[in-house]
Amino acid sequence: MRAQLRRYPLRAFLYVGRDDPFASQLLPMVRAMTAAGAHVGWAIYPGGHSWNVWSGHLDQMLIMAGYDFEHPLAGPG
Repeated sequence: MRAQLRRYPLRAFLYVGRDDPFASQLLPMVRAMTAAGAHVGWAIYPGGHSWNVWSGHLDQMLIMAGYDFEHPLAGPG
């Protein structure tokens, strides 16, 4: 994956609800992606595995996606 990320850089933001039964998987995923060369941000928000957690932060995700389009990561030139 490292070679692919050098060619096609990835910026990601992962988040999870604190009470989500899968919350323990967040940091290992962040670490694995970062070690492979991805640019990863993350957060743990109040809540569980629910639509409320996702939709409650959708506006922030759209702002970040807009930033990513305006400031893409540089691939091989």
